[in-house]
Amino acid sequence: MEFENLLTLIKTVSDSDLTDFAYEENGTSIHLKKKKETVVVTGNSSNVPVMGLQTVQPLGQITESEAKMEKDIADGEPEGMLIKSPLVGTFYAAPAEDADPFVSVGDQVKKGQTLAIVEAMKLMNEIESDFDGKVVEIYVENGQAVAEFLEKHPKVAYVNYPGLPSSKYYERARKYLPHGGCGVVSFGLKGGREAASAFMQNLKLGAIETHVADARTCCLNPATSTHRQMTDEQLKEAGVPAELIRISLGLEDKEDLIADISNALDAIRD
Repeated sequence: MEFENLLTLIKTVSDSDLTDFAYEENGTSIHLKKKKETVVVTGNSSNVPVMGLQTVQPLGQITESEAKMEKDIADGEPEGMLIKSPLVGTFYAAPAEDADPFVSVGDQVKKGQTLAIVEAMKLMNEIESDFDGKVVEIYVENGQAVAEFLEKHPKVAYVNYPGLPSSKYYERARKYLPHGGCGVVSFGLKGGREAASAFMQNLKLGAIETHVADARTCCLNPATSTHRQMTDEQLKEAGVPAELIRISLGLEDKEDLIADISNALDAIRD
């Protein structure tokens, strides 16, 4: 099923009086269940690319050493099979703040077992395992990689992302999101509105959009779009300063995203 059709299906069920809905096509199965005004999505959707990946090694292959597993992951070619979230969103390793994580690296899992929750479009989506195996690694990386790159760039004044040690929410994120958080990063550019405008005009991979949690990377500078009628002083008072950029990272390769952002930053005049 195409990503856009999946989103439409979820919204239709959410807006309807249905409490349970099952769908299967070409090996893709989706089960939507509404509880307490929340739609929970379970099942597999291997044709839809997403963030928040987990590598699961089959039970018959778990005799390999931890050193080899770590080397495979470091080389970017992890062995085993991937479990993919059907949507881009915020990754939750546990069902509640004070609860243990669904799974941890090294855990044995069974087919149908809940591995994590991904929140997208105000829906909590349970991610289930498609097979029995052992969790080798948990991947939630685009947001972290881009945030770390931005924080080191000389044209960036500040970065807001809970995965950074400089964030006031860092310790809380480490506790509740130990394997990474969402793909939304906000940052400010030195040079204010003019610098932000130049950055936005020179993005190639990222799309200029007002929404978040899309399959593609979406970027917004309120000062030059949604809040362009406001002065810099008014923007600052409203909490959205002119230099602020909000970027919702999609499914693209993190190196491609960083290269696109770097080129846009280089286009800003000193």
